[in-house]
Amino acid sequence: MSLIAKLKRRNVFRTALAYAVASWLLIEVMELITGAFGAPPWVIKVSISVLALGLVPVMIFFVAL
Repeated sequence: MSLIAKLKRRNVFRTALAYAVASWLLIEVMELITGAFGAPPWVIKVSISVLALGLVPVMIFFVAL
């Protein structure tokens, strides 16, 4: 069985897409909230970085299942 077939069987691609959509929605909401509360711009940058780095452990978890 090829690697791509294994990843499809374990729904890794679907999970990555769901993570990307959920992260995008979270970032959009955070932009609204931080603007309303007057938070500094680095808060969004850190949040995007944390969400981007969080994709790796999520993918490792789903591949390991």
